[in-house]
Amino acid sequence: MAAYAATVTSLMKRAVKIDMVQGIGMFAGKCDITNYNAVGVEIADIAKKFKSSGIISVIGGTAEGADIVEWEDGTNSFKAYVASTSTEVADDVDVGEFEFIAIGFV
Repeated sequence: MAAYAATVTSLMKRAVKIDMVQGIGMFAGKCDITNYNAVGVEIADIAKKFKSSGIISVIGGTAEGADIVEWEDGTNSFKAYVASTSTEVADDVDVGEFEFIAIGFV
């Protein structure tokens, strides 16, 4: 079983403040999970954009392979589920690329 592997790409260098809201920022981009593993590993390229334990919400969606992804706060990583059955994706699967928006404390 290989380790959880994800690559984040974004045109944003940092989380940007949201309008006139004090201390809240947003970071957006694409994430490509090339090797999924049920034991999530922190995706630092997203988590480090915010204060520690400062992520409020990350909105994922549907990956290229039609799997549904959602953010898991405890590991700061994405969980992936098979859309047709809502069961977790098997280990060592290429989930594919999807867009995300992260909101948190900056």
